[in-house]
Amino acid sequence: MTKSWQAVYLDGKSAVRHQATVQITAGHIHIATESGAVHCWPHGQIRQTQGSYDGEHVRLEFGDHQVETLVIRDQTVLEALHGVASSRVRHLHRPSMRSSRLRWTVVAALVAIGAAAGLYRWGLPLLAQTLAPHVPLSWEEQLGRAAVAALAPPEARCTDQQTLDALSLITERLTAVQAPLPYRIQVYLADRPIVNAFAAPGGSIVLFRGLLEKTGSADELAGVLAHEIRHIAGRHVTTLLIEQMASSLLLAALSGDMAGGLAYGLEAAGTLGLLRYSRAFETDADWEGLQSLRKAGINPAGMIRFFETLQRERPDDDLLAYLSSHPSTESRIQRLQQALQPADSAAAPLLPSAGWDRIKTRCRAAAIAHPPR
Repeated sequence: MTKSWQAVYLDGKSAVRHQATVQITAGHIHIATESGAVHCWPHGQIRQTQGSYDGEHVRLEFGDHQVETLVIRDQTVLEALHGVASSRVRHLHRPSMRSSRLRWTVVAALVAIGAAAGLYRWGLPLLAQTLAPHVPLSWEEQLGRAAVAALAPPEARCTDQQTLDALSLITERLTAVQAPLPYRIQVYLADRPIVNAFAAPGGSIVLFRGLLEKTGSADELAGVLAHEIRHIAGRHVTTLLIEQMASSLLLAALSGDMAGGLAYGLEAAGTLGLLRYSRAFETDADWEGLQSLRKAGINPAGMIRFFETLQRERPDDDLLAYLSSHPSTESRIQRLQQALQPADSAAAPLLPSAGWDRIKTRCRAAAIAHPPR
């Protein structure tokens, strides 16, 4: 016995609703109204405008100018159409495929989430490394000035000349052995107890008094500065900033609003102290920093001693911010120790230890003797 479905038929001429019985044949939908009229719709010319969701009535249409309409409560009529004329009704919804479509939707969503995570994890760093060498020098210098102004404003800097002279001596010793850089390395000493130092774009290094006071010798501070100089030379910090503001820079580049992109960068530069270097950048800064110390005739063991000091004191000192942005793990210390050579120990100390003990505390002593008004 041929299956049939109850439906409401509208002839397109009036709004009168006709009760009808629908049957599916090999080539047509057969419609018989209660008045005795019969209509046949070819499968390939039927349109579905409703009935794609569970529990929704199926609405089928036929014709272009005088549009006839069928409204069927039972969605199994769609399965029947696919059963007898699948090649001609592919454009119609198939309820049995609904769960499959849901699964594919979920899969597509998961793939999209994975792609977004992959872009964030690998795509942005790769983009940043590609763009960093092409950032205009003027941008880097402005970003560096913004970072220094935010984290070491003039009124918060140590001005003790003897301390600054010692920093200049170490910096000049290290920069003399560097490959030519497009900018001049400048070290700013912030009079704050935080144990931290960071490189800024354009050649600036901000050193905090707390870190200076943690060093046991000028050689140890030279290790920190050599590490930071490599972050500048390798444009690691510029790369990190691009990662942080990649979307804004991209929009600025596409729209031609480079001033807007720079403005966002200047704002982001104030967060430099919160950025965390990747393992690859830290390894590079360790290795190249050690080589710079060796070329400058400074014992690189000082770099290792300072990292060991921070590693030992980390659990007890909330001010050790340096380890947040420059993670000093045991494996890094071991790699540096393995890179030491017997000849390194023959290097003379940069400054006598007694003299260094006085120099590294002069900044705090000056602040106590001449407090800001």
